[in-house]
Amino acid sequence: MKFVKKKIEFILTIMPNVAKIIDHATEEQVDKLYQQAQEKFDYELEEGLY
Repeated sequence: MKFVKKKIEFILTIMPNVAKIIDHATEEQVDKLYQQAQEKFDYELEEGLY
């Protein structure tokens, strides 16, 4: 459960617009949001290098 909390913190850092729905998300939905946040983070990191 602690890892899920860390995922949610990361998601909210990268995608603050999901704050209102994250509390109602299933674990599967949290995993999908985490993956999307990671992809957005990676993209922004890559764009910052150029």
